[in-house]
Amino acid sequence: MINLIPDKNSDLFKMYTDFEKEKLAELEKLFLDWYNFFKSNESNNGTIIRDFSANDMSFDGFYPNYFGQRIKILYIAREGRGISGENYIEILFPAYKNNFIGNEHINKHEFHRRIFYLTYGFLKKEYNFQLVPNANDISPILGTKEFSFAFMNISKFSNENDSYQSDYEIINKSVELSSAKRNFIQEEIRILDPDIIITMNLYDYFAAIGNIKLIDNSNPAVHVFELLTDEKKYLVLDSFHFSAIKTEKDFFFDPIINVAKKYKSELF
Repeated sequence: MINLIPDKNSDLFKMYTDFEKEKLAELEKLFLDWYNFFKSNESNNGTIIRDFSANDMSFDGFYPNYFGQRIKILYIAREGRGISGENYIEILFPAYKNNFIGNEHINKHEFHRRIFYLTYGFLKKEYNFQLVPNANDISPILGTKEFSFAFMNISKFSNENDSYQSDYEIINKSVELSSAKRNFIQEEIRILDPDIIITMNLYDYFAAIGNIKLIDNSNPAVHVFELLTDEKKYLVLDSFHFSAIKTEKDFFFDPIINVAKKYKSELF
């Protein structure tokens, strides 16, 4: 069976609060339903698309102490890489702690360091980019009461290609199944219950997430949306993909922080 949530006997799992372990139980139930639905859509040869089966699904969630943060931030990206059948949080947590994503140092990895910079800015009320520490100086406090966040991929299939190009055929199939009869994507968001959702150039997939309304697209670096569900409204900020070759301060940190302060002022 694939890893739905972090191993319950691991040191990582022990870092979660009792309340968060209840949330992990909710995610585990959702992910099992999600897995079984994908399993029911396998062909006679046991695959869903190409050589991908339900056993290749990769689930995600949140790092310890996320629910105790001043602002609960959920990042949504397209796809994981090289982690078929694994839990994203369980794989990335030690990578972050060791400051290496694969063979690349976190300070050189645009995608992950930008998540750290933004999260630090939000949680520490540090809105001057020049004063934000390097990612490797932030990683020691990940998972503590000082610093945590949630993360999910819109696709539950991992990209196993050597190329850096997104595998849109696989992403599209995963998203299609995940929202066809039951919107598993929106249910995961509901469990994570973020204050702010930051998506990475995911506009083409918004219809699959649910009822999303455009609020403001005056800033080319970040467009503002509202996700409307039966329970509540979520602020969604859609930015450039975090691996885009653009300057940190001008295209990510400043515009996202400033727009969030404008539309979620009660948090700042």
